[in-house]
Amino acid sequence: NRLSFRNNMCIEIYDSVTVSYSSISCYKESVKLTKEKRDFIYSNGSEKGFEFVDSKVNSKYLMYGVKLENGKFAFVQVRLEPVDSTVSILKSQLLLISVLLLLLSIFVAFIVSRRISKPIEKINDNAKKIVNGEYDLVLDNNNAIDEIRELNETLKYTSEELGKTESLRREFMSNVSHDLKTPLTMTKNCLRIRWKVC
Repeated sequence: NRLSFRNNMCIEIYDSVTVSYSSISCYKESVKLTKEKRDFIYSNGSEKGFEFVDSKVNSKYLMYGVKLENGKFAFVQVRLEPVDSTVSILKSQLLLISVLLLLLSIFVAFIVSRRISKPIEKINDNAKKIVNGEYDLVLDNNNAIDEIRELNETLKYTSEELGKTESLRREFMSNVSHDLKTPLTMTKNCLRIRWKVC
């Protein structure tokens, strides 16, 4: 009974043409002497497997008959599940899983792209500020992506160095213009006072 219940199969033992045992998984209609069982019992064969259709429940069955040593016959019967319904169930489940995975992958791609593209847009905006001569940038170095954090640090270093270069350039221009003013002023004064030795 445990074997029959666990494997969802009907096990019957016939003493000639009468049932001496049927397992709990056998439904009442199956516990009868069918043509297939009778043919096997009256044949001299020791074992035989066959397939039949029960028109009352519209199901296919696979049956295996064995002649036992004590003159009894054992029949093991299992219901064959229709393959078409299994295939259609698997197709619908596969379609559902595919759609769910597609939606999930689109969602994950959207989140990941936002997480990567937003910091890159900020870096691009800061690079444009550097081009316009703004060197005091506020950069976000708390990004979880190492490459973006490193790019931010490089951009910050670049802006600091360009800021130093710009300040040195201004200082240089200021000094040069100051240094040029003194001789120019003297030359101007000399030209005002004619022929005076300067």
